[in-house]
Amino acid sequence: MARERKTGKVELVHKIWLSTQEAAAYLGVSVRFLRDQLDVIPEVEVYSIGGNKKFYRLDNLDRLITKGRIK
Repeated sequence: MARERKTGKVELVHKIWLSTQEAAAYLGVSVRFLRDQLDVIPEVEVYSIGGNKKFYRLDNLDRLITKGRIK
């Protein structure tokens, strides 16, 4: 006899960290702008992994938009 498969509800997982490419797309800016400008804005914490990979916290990016630092 075949087993009955149970299906559950899948909940979406919201991202907290964005890669450089994802953060640039989220803000509507180029990757170059992100690397040149946002790395020096104190409100944006940039986290590096292995020296090359950078990640941006989504709530920090939202704060920049709210404060009008990114248009």
